[in-house]
Amino acid sequence: MQLRLTGFTVPSITILAIVVFTWSVAGEEKALNVAPKVGSIAPPFELADPSGERVSLEGLRGKPLILNFWATWCPPCRAEMPDLQAFYERNREVGLVVIGIDHGEDAKAVNEFEPRITYSVLLDKDKEVSRKYHIFGLPSSFFIDRDGIIRTVWPGFMNAEIIEKNAAKIIEN
Repeated sequence: MQLRLTGFTVPSITILAIVVFTWSVAGEEKALNVAPKVGSIAPPFELADPSGERVSLEGLRGKPLILNFWATWCPPCRAEMPDLQAFYERNREVGLVVIGIDHGEDAKAVNEFEPRITYSVLLDKDKEVSRKYHIFGLPSSFFIDRDGIIRTVWPGFMNAEIIEKNAAKIIEN
């Protein structure tokens, strides 16, 4: 004999409870794995540069920051680099930090890369940081203010005008 509760049997209530619980846990997992958004704190990370020196995002707090995800094999990444490099050169005196996060390559690939850039490059060999930032295409950039808040997410190629406009939001802060 099965107990009936408003048209449901005990086994069906159990199944319904399992489904609801599973759905809510999956929803929590998704909520924890959302892409960084404008107005949110930039997800923390620590990566090494090509010489092996470790750099953490937390250590850059207090400075305006452009995170630029790129790879040596990426034509749009290569195309935007001269403008990004020139902007960095003009603004590093006001504390601007530009970090190129190389997507999945090793130190040799970065060290042999031309044109030479003078802003910092960090290696995301296992693409863990790229996954944390939900990078699905290269280049992708994040403009982060002195408080660690993302002010712009820019997926794709940037020219000088785009860099200037979005960096104004973090330099003036």
